[in-house]
Amino acid sequence: MLLDISAARGTMPNTAVFSHVSAALLWGLPVVTPRGRPHLTDPHYGGGASAYERRHRSDVPSEQVARLSGCAVTTLERTVVDCLRILSPAEGFVIADAALQCGLDRDEALRINSTLLLPRYRHRTETVLRFADARSASPGESRLRYMAILAGLPGLEPQVRVPHKEGYYELDLGIRAVRLGLEYDGLGKYVGDALRAEKVREHRLRDAGWNLVRFIGEDLRRPHDVVAKLRQEAARLGVTEFVPAPAVLAASPQHLPPRS
Repeated sequence: MLLDISAARGTMPNTAVFSHVSAALLWGLPVVTPRGRPHLTDPHYGGGASAYERRHRSDVPSEQVARLSGCAVTTLERTVVDCLRILSPAEGFVIADAALQCGLDRDEALRINSTLLLPRYRHRTETVLRFADARSASPGESRLRYMAILAGLPGLEPQVRVPHKEGYYELDLGIRAVRLGLEYDGLGKYVGDALRAEKVREHRLRDAGWNLVRFIGEDLRRPHDVVAKLRQEAARLGVTEFVPAPAVLAASPQHLPPRS
């Protein structure tokens, strides 16, 4: 998409700005499923898509416009709000978590969200913004945390520190009360010496009474199964009260792959 963005610079109207997932890419945010055509916002557009771009009709005040690499682009806060209004909640968690690490002003994003049209999207966008957490270290961890919230796991905490005699280990996600640790393993994360070190780490964590459940990217493509497994493991360890997830976070059918 970055090549398409570069090509669109020469033909876009002076009143248009790069927005939504195109702006997210320009800000360096991870986009789980980049859309093929550049997204442009202009108050004069009729909406829809041309052969070369996805058009959004909306006012973008000057204070919500920045310049990146010579491109007019929505500010980080406006970019995140625009993305959360069109992406699935899982994709939204990835964008919002990463944006906080890049300096997102959460309060400003919430303010912008309250001013935009189409109020049916406001509640979901606000909910994702309030759940966003800069402690998630990767898109995979953000997606796993989203699924753990859907599962209703209580006391969920990112980057849980577990002390040991030489310092501490960090778990991607954990519930201290029942010592349940959740780990996302990216492709190629552990090889050679790193794999051996991880085996030692896992052994010590289990010796300390922690129960580890690991997931890979392929698992996260089956969110129904992940949610079920998380609830099963939490119940096995004695969790009896689950926290109902906000209804607006439940992904619509087109956002959840079918069970396989």
